[in-house]
Amino acid sequence: MKTLNDTVRANRLDVFRHTLRSIALASAAASGLGVAGWSGCAATSSQSGNQRERAMSVNCGAIELTGLPLPPGVQGLVAYAWGPSGSFPAYFAGEFCIEGGHPDCGVGDAGFDRDEVFVRRAGIIERVSFADVVTLPVTSPAQATLLALTVDYHINCAGDPKVGVSPNGVRHVAGGFEVLGTRWAGCLDLLRGTVFVSEAGEVRILEEHLVEEYACPVSGRMTQGTAAPARPAGGNDVGRYFVQVAGLEAAAVDAFERMAAELQVLGAPVELVQWARASAEDERRHTRDMGALAERFAVKPAVHEAQQFALRGLFEVALENAVEGCVRETYGAVVGHHQARHAQDPVVRAGMARVAEDETRHAALSWAVAEWSLPQLTDAQRDVIRGAQRAAISALTRSVSIPEAHVLLRDAGLPAPGAALAMLQALGEQVWA
Repeated sequence: MKTLNDTVRANRLDVFRHTLRSIALASAAASGLGVAGWSGCAATSSQSGNQRERAMSVNCGAIELTGLPLPPGVQGLVAYAWGPSGSFPAYFAGEFCIEGGHPDCGVGDAGFDRDEVFVRRAGIIERVSFADVVTLPVTSPAQATLLALTVDYHINCAGDPKVGVSPNGVRHVAGGFEVLGTRWAGCLDLLRGTVFVSEAGEVRILEEHLVEEYACPVSGRMTQGTAAPARPAGGNDVGRYFVQVAGLEAAAVDAFERMAAELQVLGAPVELVQWARASAEDERRHTRDMGALAERFAVKPAVHEAQQFALRGLFEVALENAVEGCVRETYGAVVGHHQARHAQDPVVRAGMARVAEDETRHAALSWAVAEWSLPQLTDAQRDVIRGAQRAAISALTRSVSIPEAHVLLRDAGLPAPGAALAMLQALGEQVWA
C-alpha cells in the first residue's frame, strides 16, 4: 500500500508530466516557423530578430569568391563549411548553381565531412580536395579564404558579396594572407580568430577567442568538470545528432551518480537519493538506446569513460541542480515529448517516447531537490541561483534560435526555432515563473 508521501509525489509528477506534454503539444502550432533555408547558391538567412540575426551572422549565405582561378574544364565550384546544423554552402565560384535549381545547388545530402569542395565539370558534379582547386602559390584573397576552411574558419558575409570578404576579412601580409573569420567548436561555441595562409599553402590558426557560448539545444544533466560532447563532423545528420545525444546521456550518468552521493552525504531524504540512483540507471539505458539510433543512421558513437568527481557542499549542489535540472533538463524533457510526437521516423518516435517519460521524472527530481535544498540556503545564495537560472534560460534562448537541418526536424522530430521559442515562453509562464 502506498504511503501518503508516495501518493502526493505521484500526483505531483502526474501534474508535472501533463504540464510538459501540454507545452510540447502547444508548440506544434509554431513548428513551421524560423527554419532557415537556402534560396539558390547566394541566398541569405531567413531568420529574423536581433538574437537570431546575431547567431546566424556567420551562416548568412554562400559568398562568391571572385578572382578564384578554376581548374581546366571546371565550370564552377561550391565549398561547404561546418556549422551548428551541419555542413552548409559557404562559398561558390564560376557557374556552379543551376538557376532555379535545388537550394543545395545539386549536391544533395551527401553525408560529407565538415570541409568539402564540389566542382561542376561538363555538367557533372564531382567531389574534389582543396588541393585540387587551389593552385600554388597562393596569391589571391579568394585562394586564402578557401584554404581557411581546412581549419574550419570561414568569413562573415557582412561585406560586399562580390568581393567575397568583409572589408577587413583578408589581409595581405609578408609570406601570405591573414584571414579573419569564425568557426564553431565544442557543443555550440562560436570562436573568432585569425588564420594565416602562406603562399606555399600552409594553413595555421594564429589566435582565436570565444565570442558566444551556447548551451546544447537538447541537453540532459551535466555536472561541473564535464565537457559537453561535440557533434561529430562526418556522416549522416541524424546519425551525428544521436551520437551527440548518446554522449550527453552518458555524461548524465556521471552527473546523477555524483548527485546521489552528494545528497546522501548532505543528509537529503532517502527517497531523493534513491531517485537519483534510479535516474542514473535510466541514463545508462538512454546511452545504449541513443547509441543504437546513431548506428541505425550509420554513425558509430564513441565510448564514454565514466568519471569520478569530488563531492561538494549544499550551495554548489543546489546551484548545479537549479541550472542543469530545473532549467536545461526540464526544457529537454519538453523537447523529448515534441520528438515523440513529431518524429517521422517510427523507430525514433518510439525511442523518444520512452526517453521523454524518463526525462520528465528526472526533471521532477530536480524540482524536488530544489524544494529540499533552497530553504537551507541564505538569501544571498538564493539570489545567485536565481541569476544563474536566468542566464541559463537566456543561453537556451540563443541556442534554440539556431535552426537545425531540415532532416533533423523531419526524422528526429526536433522543434524548429519558432516552436522551441514557444516552449521556452510557456515554460517561463507555467514552470519557471
